[in-house]
Amino acid sequence: MDDQGLKETIINFEDLMREVEMLFGQLNDTGYLPPDFEEKMRAVEEEQDRILRQLLPVFEARYPRLIKGLWEVDQEIRGFEDYIRDLLLLPTGQVLLAGSEAGVKILLPPSVDKPQWRVQQTITGFDNYVHAALLVPGGDVVVGGVAGELKVLGPDPQQQGRWVIKQNISGIDHYVENLLLLPNGDVLVGGIRGQVEIIRYEASSNEWRIQQTLELVAKVSLLLPEGKIFLAGYKGEIKILTHHPDLNDQWQVQETISGKIGDITAALLLPEGQVLLGGSSGTIIILGRKTGASYEILQEITGFDRYISRFLLLSHDEVLIGGSAGAIQILSRRDDEENTWKLGQKIRGFHQYVSARLLLTKREILLGGNKGELKTITLKDVTLDQLKEKIPEIMKS
Repeated sequence: MDDQGLKETIINFEDLMREVEMLFGQLNDTGYLPPDFEEKMRAVEEEQDRILRQLLPVFEARYPRLIKGLWEVDQEIRGFEDYIRDLLLLPTGQVLLAGSEAGVKILLPPSVDKPQWRVQQTITGFDNYVHAALLVPGGDVVVGGVAGELKVLGPDPQQQGRWVIKQNISGIDHYVENLLLLPNGDVLVGGIRGQVEIIRYEASSNEWRIQQTLELVAKVSLLLPEGKIFLAGYKGEIKILTHHPDLNDQWQVQETISGKIGDITAALLLPEGQVLLGGSSGTIIILGRKTGASYEILQEITGFDRYISRFLLLSHDEVLIGGSAGAIQILSRRDDEENTWKLGQKIRGFHQYVSARLLLTKREILLGGNKGELKTITLKDVTLDQLKEKIPEIMKS
């Protein structure tokens, strides 16, 4: 539809809206419904729907931030009782589930002949529960948990679709909070007990070994666009690390930032390179460098009011926030202010602490939580009623 056709279609829709007002005006003036009221109203509504169906694809393309469907809890996946801590999509299309059970589970997503999620395998051999999982180059998975337990999983060479423990990585004695893949293929092992390790795969021995240990705290870890590491933890202290290949291939603290936020419990790198941070009190801030100097607060967002446990980048314009007591909300870009964000839709139907999230497709998310709660959330199509509510906003733009 070209601009002229769009203009004429909107004018026709506005005429129909005025006709509806006139019909209801007759009711207000006379106090009763004229005999042909229902027939006229039905004809007007049918014509409105016909026009809205024409306008929907046009407006979805022109106003993608404004015209969008709603996220809804779709499917509950039963059979889990314990804390679900991480979800990882494997190269095989399977999903690895890590939690407080003594091992990890490999899930099979629904298929045409089997429409339900299924547990394909439970990998045992863990002394404590697994907290984090990371896919590394070559297709193996590093998993870490309580008491420094760190293992490497790989495809079973004897049986397709199954996974086995390939290596126990020794030398780490702290709770593994997070895992971060670095540009050279090394992995950062983050923890909250004052130690962070860099581990490296050695082809000669076919094993992973500790390359470096740093006395730092890492509740969250990110890789910045310039190749630096962003670490943050309790009491809001942030460390920026840089790599020095010429100094024994070590990482060193380049910058310390404090006083921006209280306890930092979640972090996400936004598309422009800014850092989204969430705290235990529900505070959300966006950090960035305006002039190339130290990080400063670009925006503070209030209103979530729950412990923030997870962020998930859904698209260039949307982030999912997960928190305590099943709190889930969409953070989206504002149309009226460049590079600013606002809280949007609250998603109902999840009840426990949101501790694991995985974007399956652009329209489907898998969420895990406390007490084994595991559900999919899907993005529904825009309805004609939702579009009708947005028409006045579109006409003002």
